[in-house]
Amino acid sequence: MCFFSDPLSLRFSSFPPVERRSLLSSSRSMFRTAFDCYMRCAFPMDELDPIACRGRGPDREDTTNININDVLGGYSLSLVDSLSTLAVMGEKERFQKAVKDVVEQVSFDQEGATVQVFEANIRMLGGLLSAHLLMSDPAMAPFGAEAPEWYSDDLLTLAHDLADRKGDLTTKYFRK
Repeated sequence: MCFFSDPLSLRFSSFPPVERRSLLSSSRSMFRTAFDCYMRCAFPMDELDPIACRGRGPDREDTTNININDVLGGYSLSLVDSLSTLAVMGEKERFQKAVKDVVEQVSFDQEGATVQVFEANIRMLGGLLSAHLLMSDPAMAPFGAEAPEWYSDDLLTLAHDLADRKGDLTTKYFRK
């Protein structure tokens, strides 16, 4: 079913259909631009530094830089964060390619990395689990996210690895 004609979205939308289509198109375009810029200029780093137009990850030289180090862990955070959006937007090929990139690039074996548990849980663990469901659960088929032959629960394995990491309630040390 197309989002434009979904009875619930039409019923609860205060925008006229023409404006809704325009806003949806603009949102898709902005997301694609941001995603493509991240992949071209920042991947496999955690995020795109928009001023320098390059990737940004943990500040390994200054471990007291908590502004950066408490959020960024060196595991392609923006890519994992965007997986479910790609699937929900119907970007099946991009979604599957992004999953493959995560499977091939992401590792939580980051010596000396200190990462905030909240960020790791909601962005990484949540992103990995939701993308796994979108990739493998037949009920998610409306999003076009059927698993390709090469996928064998890799995102679930990464999520399990992350969840098993040792740490106290405020700081997560990414060493087993």
